[in-house]
Amino acid sequence: MSRYELKKTVQRQLRELNWKIDMKIVSGLSYREEARRHKILLRQLEHIQRSEVGFFGRMLRTLSRPLAY
Repeated sequence: MSRYELKKTVQRQLRELNWKIDMKIVSGLSYREEARRHKILLRQLEHIQRSEVGFFGRMLRTLSRPLAY
């Protein structure tokens, strides 16, 4: 599976999971398991997007961070 396909799959799963969480909130039910899965999917998506940036994007991000004193 290419990164593009993986990214689209994760985004689709997040949309579906968000809908499910919304329905549980409206119904007053617990959504603990869904929240855990949502957190995992967000991390996966961040990792995919970070790896798409490439070397120069990472270098610019590193250089643009403020220095800690």
